[in-house]
Amino acid sequence: MSALVFAAALLVAPASAGRCPQWGEARQVGALDPALLPEASGLAVSGKWERLYHHNDSGGGPWFFISDMAGGGLKRVYVERFFPWDTEDASLGPCGNATCLFLGDTGDNAAHREDFSIALVEERKDFPPRVKPLKVLRLRYPDGAHNAEALAVHPNGDLFIVTKETPRKKGAKPAKVFRLAKSKVMGKADGVQTMEPWGEIDVPAINKDKDKFGGIVTAMDIAPDGKGFLLLTYHNVLEFGLDLSDGPVPESLDEGKDFSRVPLKDLIQQESIAYLPDASGFLYGTEFVPKKAPEQKAPEIFLVPCLAPAPPGR
Repeated sequence: MSALVFAAALLVAPASAGRCPQWGEARQVGALDPALLPEASGLAVSGKWERLYHHNDSGGGPWFFISDMAGGGLKRVYVERFFPWDTEDASLGPCGNATCLFLGDTGDNAAHREDFSIALVEERKDFPPRVKPLKVLRLRYPDGAHNAEALAVHPNGDLFIVTKETPRKKGAKPAKVFRLAKSKVMGKADGVQTMEPWGEIDVPAINKDKDKFGGIVTAMDIAPDGKGFLLLTYHNVLEFGLDLSDGPVPESLDEGKDFSRVPLKDLIQQESIAYLPDASGFLYGTEFVPKKAPEQKAPEIFLVPCLAPAPPGR
């Protein structure tokens, strides 16, 4: 898809603070080269240049990829001093006076890792083939190991992770939310830092009409103004009109007030999501899974536009 066609697809009313009152239908706006991204997992949209950032899932190594807005022209960048086990999500956020790409090595299917890492790579106009990260955070949870595929950075610099709770026996459990405050993200602490509990979101209960795959979180992004966030599941998107910088997630959440469910075109292994920089919509994507979907020729990128601005005060 050409840049002109993609730009025309984004001619919708930008949303202000809070949830979008009306989402449009998902439509494909791009695809990725499966030879380079056979397990496309993370996705981030630059607010400075017309580009997307991507990375592979487990075993993908210390690389990220840069593409145009339709997934074309992929460039691979190697991150030095980063040794990921299972990179699951990416986010753009502040890092001092710059903007960094946060690459989250948070995957832990067996929930046995004592700690995990997140690399911060300063965003620049032109990336060389190899970069040194600004820093690599080593983190742990206060209550033991968790698997997590959802990471996002708040505009104020706080880092958030939402876990993927999938016990082997039955269904899914409520997702846990953890925070690392900006002061610790950008601090000079050596060794492993402990994240702070920031509440729970009972995704299985919210998606009560879905199967267990609608109850687990596969990606996250925070709105550009910080006053809302998206959680992707294997069946839909949950949009929350909550500012995570105001405090932990409330114990009780009301549909229509605190959150809404956004129906999607279901994609097999949909594991990446990102707001557009002006909040006029969001992109989400799928891994490359030809065995499960023979008709799929490449990892796909879909756009969901916000059709109307949020009312004042939201």
